[in-house]
Amino acid sequence: MKINCNIIRDLLPLYNDKITSKESNELIEEHLSQCEDCKNYYKEIKEDISNNLDLDEKNILKNFLKQIKKKRFIAIILTIIITIVIVLKSLDIFNKENLFIKDFNNELVTIEENEDSSLTAIINTIDYSKCNVILEQNIDNTIDVYISLSQSIKDKIKPDKEFKKVEILPKCKDNYIEENLKYNWLWEDGKGKIVLKPINDNIKILNIYYLETKEKYNAISKSREIVDPYFEMIKIWENKS
Repeated sequence: MKINCNIIRDLLPLYNDKITSKESNELIEEHLSQCEDCKNYYKEIKEDISNNLDLDEKNILKNFLKQIKKKRFIAIILTIIITIVIVLKSLDIFNKENLFIKDFNNELVTIEENEDSSLTAIINTIDYSKCNVILEQNIDNTIDVYISLSQSIKDKIKPDKEFKKVEILPKCKDNYIEENLKYNWLWEDGKGKIVLKPINDNIKILNIYYLETKEKYNAISKSREIVDPYFEMIKIWENKS
């Protein structure tokens, strides 16, 4: 029985996928053995299917490689970001000032009484980041002085011989200290010096203390009433007159 070529060609994709019945397979194979055109058409179908499969496999592989590259790229970016954050944090910690208050010893700060009634507090160490001085007016209008040295991790590892920072914080009412006391910071012979000079004879510096604590340094900006719970006040000089 002669079967129409169009019918055979409609069945060829199913035949190639092996989903036609045994009877249909026999009819198709018989027709292909007798019809050269359909036989060539079937070869073209198989080549197209094969090429499409190869293309699909290539696309799958390509997409898979893209996913891998994407994940690797994201991992690299995250690694770089994390590394930068760690480095910045390390630098911040390494260079951050005021992490520790230096413990006091008798040679850390010495006080000189000068002929012009001024006092000079001499810092006898270079391993500190910042010198902080509080000048405070007492009820009787005398002045107490509080000195503290803060030390960074950097200074703990390698003392810096360059100029240090100083902060002087007058604690008083009505600008009493600014109007009656001159204070200055000098850097001479590798030592920091705080010079305190009363402007008139009625002004008296009563005591000089060193503030020592294990607490964080920001507490030093408080007034004496607040400072006391945080700091141990070590008297290093007092007015004998």
